[in-house]
Amino acid sequence: MSQRTIVITGAGGSVGLSLVKEFVQSDRCVVHAVERSEPGCIPLLELSRTHGNIKLFVADVLDDVVMDLAVDGAEILILCAAMKRVDIGNIAPEELASQNVTSFVAIARRAKLRKVSKFLFCSTDKSTNPTSVMGASKLLLERISHFASNDQTRFAAVRFGNILGSTGSMIPRMVCHSVRDRLIQLTDPHMTRYVMTNGQAVDLIRFALKDMKGGEIYCPVLPAVNIRNVVEVVSEIVMAE
Repeated sequence: MSQRTIVITGAGGSVGLSLVKEFVQSDRCVVHAVERSEPGCIPLLELSRTHGNIKLFVADVLDDVVMDLAVDGAEILILCAAMKRVDIGNIAPEELASQNVTSFVAIARRAKLRKVSKFLFCSTDKSTNPTSVMGASKLLLERISHFASNDQTRFAAVRFGNILGSTGSMIPRMVCHSVRDRLIQLTDPHMTRYVMTNGQAVDLIRFALKDMKGGEIYCPVLPAVNIRNVVEVVSEIVMAE
């Protein structure tokens, strides 16, 4: 039985790690997990000790030598690696451009050169009429993805909402503030956010990989939650514990 190689960048993040765990369950898959942060590498290293079909590449996605090795022979490439914090992107736009845009272009060219069959880019709902540097970068990359396909390599994108419990997202930060008895400040009590679970993000990616013909942007229908209600629920849970 032939195996297919799947490259996942940002493999130590919330969605990336869930994807790795999903794909390593199949003997038909070999996962090349690319991660640069030491904390992110720890669960991947533990997985590699129990699963023979995962190879860890500790490197930045802008490392040409390592990425050549990671992409070599791959059938699928899923780009999860990115700077995703809106506030950090606004104060460090050049670094965000390097990590989000420059790295995307380099990996996309490498995928075409290596004739990777499917290239899937993880975007965000903040790319819709963006008001932040991060959202603008994702919109640009969606546009590139839309027109990048050729006869050998198909490109597509998936748009995520706010993934509940992901690293640096609103709920872990609210919990941290509540535990420390710090005031949670709201810019606008009527503010809403589209939310999804890690499992829904993985399901969206799996669907896109099966369905994509090239140029698609997959946007799930997500519920909108009121931030004030989220704060109240998180506070009640923390107090109950």
